[in-house]
Amino acid sequence: MKNIISYLLNSKKTYKYLLISNGILACILFYLFRDFVSGDEKNYLSYAQGLDYGRFSQWWFLPNYVPDTISTPGYPFFLFLIEKISSGLYFIKAIQLLLYSGSVFLILKIASQYDSGYRLKNIFLILLLPYVQVSVFAMSIQPESLLTFLITLFLYIDSRNLKPEWKYSALGLLSGCIYLVRPSFLFFPILLFAFKLITQREKFPVGLGISMLVIYFLSIMPYGIWNLKNHNVISITPIEGAGGKLSLGYWSFKMPGYYEKRYLGNSMSNEIFSFTPKSETKNNIHAYNKEWDYIDSACAQYLSPQDYFNLAEMNNYNGYYKTYNAKYTIEREKLLKKLTMKHLKEEPIYTLKTKLFTLARLWFTGLQLSELQNPNSGKQFFAIYFSIVSALFFLASLILIPVAFYKKKISWAGSQTAIILITYYGLAHIAFALQAKYTIPLRLIVLLLLARTIHGLFSNESAKKPKEDAVLESAKNNPELHFS
Repeated sequence: MKNIISYLLNSKKTYKYLLISNGILACILFYLFRDFVSGDEKNYLSYAQGLDYGRFSQWWFLPNYVPDTISTPGYPFFLFLIEKISSGLYFIKAIQLLLYSGSVFLILKIASQYDSGYRLKNIFLILLLPYVQVSVFAMSIQPESLLTFLITLFLYIDSRNLKPEWKYSALGLLSGCIYLVRPSFLFFPILLFAFKLITQREKFPVGLGISMLVIYFLSIMPYGIWNLKNHNVISITPIEGAGGKLSLGYWSFKMPGYYEKRYLGNSMSNEIFSFTPKSETKNNIHAYNKEWDYIDSACAQYLSPQDYFNLAEMNNYNGYYKTYNAKYTIEREKLLKKLTMKHLKEEPIYTLKTKLFTLARLWFTGLQLSELQNPNSGKQFFAIYFSIVSALFFLASLILIPVAFYKKKISWAGSQTAIILITYYGLAHIAFALQAKYTIPLRLIVLLLLARTIHGLFSNESAKKPKEDAVLESAKNNPELHFS
C-alpha cells in the first residue's frame, strides 16, 4: 500500500490530474463567488477612476477634493491599467484569477528546487484542493490576489540561480511594487538584508544587497514626493491609518458585533470566542464614542473652511472614507496613538491576551456568530467550511513545521526567506485591528512549507540544500559567480 501511494505521489499523470482538478475547482468558485462585493470595492474602484483624471483620491469628483491620505496607489493603479481594456467587474476578477493561477505556477517552480520529481508538487496540489480561501479572494476587488502573485514572485526570484546583478535589482524593484500595494511590507527588505548579512556572511553579496535596498527606496520615493507636494509632509507612508487601526485593534475586542461610524465604518468581529462579557459591551461602546467625542472636539481647531464645505458634500455619499486636510489628519493620528497606547499600558493582561490571539487568528478565518445564524444555507456552509479548514491547516502547520525543522527534514538555509516573511507579516499586523485577509498573500507559501514538511517527515532523507545554496558555495572558487 505504501509503495502504491509513493508511486502515485511521484507520478506525472497524478500531477496532471491534480492540476486539472485545481483548475476546475477554481473556475467553479469563480462562478459561485463572481458577484461577491467586498467592503472596500467601492473605494478601490473610485481610486482607479480618479487616476484616469490624474487625481489619486476616492473623492476625485469633488471640485475641491483632498488628495488621498490613507492608501498607497499600487492596487488602484493596477485596476486603472485593467480598466484601459475593460472596466467590467467580471473581467477584473478574471485577471485576478489568472494572477492566482500564476502564483500557483510559481510555487510549483519553487517546489522543483527541493524535489526534481513530482512528489512534493503533488502533495502541495493535494493540500491546495480543500484550501480554497486564496482562490476565492480572486473574486474580490481587494489587493490580495495581486499581492499574492507579487510576493510569490519575490520568493521565486530569491530562490533561483540568476545572474546576481539582475536578481538583486529585480528584488529591489519588486519590493517597491509590493510596498505600493500594501505598505506593511516597508521594513521587510531591510530585515531580509540584515538576516542574510548575519547568517550567510561570506556567501552574501553585500554590495548587491545594498543596491537592492537603494533600488527599493528609489522605487517608493515618488510616493513620498507626492505626499510632500500634496500634503506638505515628508513621508513615504500614508499619513493616515496607523493610529486609527491601532485604536481599532484595542477597541474591537471590547465591542463584539458593533458597527462603528466614527472612523472608517468598521464592523467589529463577533466570534464564538470573546474577550468581553456581554454585560460590558454596552458600556464599552459608550466609552468608545465618548473618546471619539473628545478626539473630534480636540481636533476641530485644525479643520479648514474647505473641510466643512467638503464634509457637506461627502455626507451625500455612502461607502467612502471621509478625507480631511493634512494638518487635521496628522494631529488626529497622533491623538489616536497617544490614547491607545495609554489604554494598552493600563490593561497589560488584556493587551497580552488579545495580541497573542491576533497573532494566531491572523492565519485562519474566524467564525462569526452572525454567519451561524445566516438563513442562507449556502453562505452558512462556506463560512463554517472556511473557518474549519483554515483552522485545521493552521494547527497542522504550527505543529508539524517546527517538528520538521527539529528533525532536519527542512533546512533553514532553504527556507530562510519564507520563514522571515511569515514571521514579519504576523508581527507587522499584531498591533492593529484583526483582519485575516492580510496574511492571504502568504498562505500558498505556508502550504508549500507544510507540503515540504509532510514530504520530509515521511521520507528517510534529511533536508537537501536548495540548488541556490550549492551555487553560493561554488562562488568562492569561481570568479564568474563572485557577487561583490
